Amino acid sequence: SLQTSRPENIPDKINLNFVVQETKTGTLSAGVSHSQNFGMSFNAGIREKNFLGSGNTLNAELKHSETYKKLSFYFENPYFNNEKHSINYGVFVSAIDDNQVADESYQINTKGFSVGYGIPLNENTRLNAKLQYANNSITCGSTFAGAGYESAQCAYDSRNEIKLNLNWTKSTLNHYMYPTEGESNTFNIDLGLPLGDYQYIKIDANHRSYKKLSNNLTLKLTGDLGIAKGYGSEALPFYKRYFGGGSGSVR
Repeated sequence: SLQTSRPENIPDKINLNFVVQETKTGTLSAGVSHSQNFGMSFNAGIREKNFLGSGNTLNAELKHSETYKKLSFYFENPYFNNEKHSINYGVFVSAIDDNQVADESYQINTKGFSVGYGIPLNENTRLNAKLQYANNSITCGSTFAGAGYESAQCAYDSRNEIKLNLNWTKSTLNHYMYPTEGESNTFNIDLGLPLGDYQYIKIDANHRSYKKLSNNLTLKLTGDLGIAKGYGSEALPFYKRYFGGGSGSVR
């Protein structure tokens, strides 16, 4: 809010008094769960858009279960220059052990890093580009490597991935964490470059919209679309495919 007042004995001056309420900018999470398929799972993370009051973004995540392990760090400076360009970089390691779900399937250990740059197109729209390198160490059991199921991709125990990511985002949400009005639209392209061992394209689109119905009730609508395909002589990596179905997923 804004209030004005005039200082005594200074007729050509005016005081402007602002009352500012700072919004919440991040979350700190931790959890423990158990399932018959995945066993005990632990996770912890932080997502903060104003780290130590600097205006920078810090995301860190730790996940640990019998089938999936991940540790990642991501940092972004959203005000790299006066034109509100942004720079970001991250590192990550992960391990997938699908043998815990299906006997003799596959294991993948991944490690890599990324660097990115973003520019604003207007007040509500940004375009971001990111280059990511990852090394994937793959071990396949008889279910995947045998009978020609995934024999071509399982023939290599180490594969390098160089990926270009393009991301377009438009947001008119009235709050970063708990919106009640506005909408968010995202269009994302992952392109596996021929410089690496994978050549594929993966396209994702997401829509979220919020409509405040009352002081305590908000309507949220969401939609997602995904397309993935290999190109050239390379097939789409099997662990990047989309899945559908209930308790039994369909490739």
